[in-house]
Amino acid sequence: MATNRQLLRPLYFLQRAIANLVHAPLMSLVATATIALSLFVGAIFALSISGGEALLNAWGGAAHLTLYLSPAAPDEAARILAQRAAFLAGPQATVQTVTHDAALARLKHDLGDLGRALDGLEENPLSPLVEVRLPRSANAAEVRALADQFARIPEVIDVDYGRAWLDRLTSLLLALRWTAILLGVVVLAATIFLVSNTIQLTVFARREEIEIMKLCGGTDWFVRTPFLIEGALQGLAGGLIALGGVALARHLLLPKMADALAFAAGMDLPRLLPSQMLAVAGGGAALGLLGSALAVGRFLRA
Repeated sequence: MATNRQLLRPLYFLQRAIANLVHAPLMSLVATATIALSLFVGAIFALSISGGEALLNAWGGAAHLTLYLSPAAPDEAARILAQRAAFLAGPQATVQTVTHDAALARLKHDLGDLGRALDGLEENPLSPLVEVRLPRSANAAEVRALADQFARIPEVIDVDYGRAWLDRLTSLLLALRWTAILLGVVVLAATIFLVSNTIQLTVFARREEIEIMKLCGGTDWFVRTPFLIEGALQGLAGGLIALGGVALARHLLLPKMADALAFAAGMDLPRLLPSQMLAVAGGGAALGLLGSALAVGRFLRA
């Protein structure tokens, strides 16, 4: 008999929790929507950071480094530098030497009709170049390290690899991480507060029933458990709604953003991993559970 009661008690608690949700649908909807919104914002920030890192890696894979020599350097110096650059960059990199004449011809081509103005030059003012194109497996950190190695070569007077753009994007990612942390703390506190107060309204509406249960010998945990399950169910529903919103945003927005960046068109779009999806759903259940625990705890201590 005792065993049957033990088996039926979890079912009773679950039935009570579902009954609470049905009897107060508006409050349940508010709590669920609050949790869903907070988790959606957090997941979008996580995807944004992941997308920014993927963007850096996509740029790194298409990186094109240009090594400038002195205008007085002979073409042979550029060829020797190209051999050294090929050794440092590795066998998968493509290294090309651009001589004085080739650099001038390229400039004339880029200028179009205005390039004819360069025909009267008595001396070629351009320096020879060495261009290094890295494989797609290279990331932004490797590009930086390789550029630093090239810059230490005495013959190289400058290395161009889009440093300013890379620094701005790196700074933006760092700021985004800190913003996500601060916003996460604020949203988490606000979510717990709202869910707690929403559950507390439900508890207050059923205060007479709870007092009768207490008078009949019901323990605090007997009174508390249905509300804890109710909060967990609300949080779990909020987590699932947030995941649906993230999937919709990823399907509608991210492909357009990737298409707008030509060099990133081939990169994999960021997505939540299965473990992260479980974390979102579990985080929602935990938020609802914590909010319910605080609400019922305040009522029982009153």
